[in-house]
Amino acid sequence: MTPTIFTENVKSFLKDLPKVEVIVRDEKWAEEKKMGSFLSVGRGSNEPSKFLEIHYKGGKEGDKPLALVGKGVTFDSGGISIKPSKHMSEMKIDMGGGAAVSAALYGIAKLELPINVVVTVPLCENLLSGHATKPGDVVIAMNGKSIEVDDTDAEGRLILADALYYTSSTFKPHSLIDIATLTYSIMAGLGTDKYSGVFSNSDKLWEELFKAGKITNDHFWRMPLDDFYLKAMTKSDVADYINCSDSDYGDACNAAIFLKEFVYGLSDEGTVGKDITFIDKEKKDDVTKGNIIDKDADEINKIRYAHIDMAGIMNTSEDSCCDVKGATGRPTRSIIEIARRIAVYK
Repeated sequence: MTPTIFTENVKSFLKDLPKVEVIVRDEKWAEEKKMGSFLSVGRGSNEPSKFLEIHYKGGKEGDKPLALVGKGVTFDSGGISIKPSKHMSEMKIDMGGGAAVSAALYGIAKLELPINVVVTVPLCENLLSGHATKPGDVVIAMNGKSIEVDDTDAEGRLILADALYYTSSTFKPHSLIDIATLTYSIMAGLGTDKYSGVFSNSDKLWEELFKAGKITNDHFWRMPLDDFYLKAMTKSDVADYINCSDSDYGDACNAAIFLKEFVYGLSDEGTVGKDITFIDKEKKDDVTKGNIIDKDADEINKIRYAHIDMAGIMNTSEDSCCDVKGATGRPTRSIIEIARRIAVYK
């Protein structure tokens, strides 16, 4: 699997579905968008990086969409910070988040749910070569923030940073969910085969995810999305952020709060913490017209955000009631169910 093959497969299984548009962006487009964080990861590979964008327009024109962002590293060697050789072959599944959101879009379209959905998947390979990003390099993300790359094997958060900012700032979704095989840390906390970890700024979005997981037997466990962890991700001497902390503990929490910094409206360039009287007219109209679904993160002017770290359930060593040995495809079922619930209860 390469980024190009991934996009061709997605175009193939979505091509006959109504109300679906598939757009494949190239590296030149990403350069024009100044996605330096995303592009830095694929430098070591001869395979060109791709940025997949899918739209499903099942709702009314002008309705805010549900946004789904999936990590799409089609093979992850770790780059210069190379992984141990044992089990490295499993890193062909490091695009599991991208596969899950693409498959969920297929299910949503087949069910003809009356909502709008946008899916984005940054796709690349993380390999080592003379062109690869090196530990200590500084990259500039689409939102203008600088990131010191301390560990090239913490690449998922680099590609997601630009994807999250592009998706949230361009499409202004009511809810944004990203799904990624992101950290070993989540496996230390939750084990394997049972739970994905969810970090969310919205109690209501979390509750809907929890209910969806119960219904589909594809379970979630809530983890803290707390600014306390941001300290570890801002300890660079040369950049705004560092992509990996120097601590051996809490990396799943550190990664989650790092990602939140790139969701438009949840960082210092958005509207967090501002009184509604200071919001521009467009955003004030959004509030008064009820276009923002949730007031709990959800306070008036905040986007509902959830980061799902699915590293512990990306594959399984044995068959079970819902999964077969190998890559699981989870949490596709739950994402389709959360979309169904949004369509029903919006």
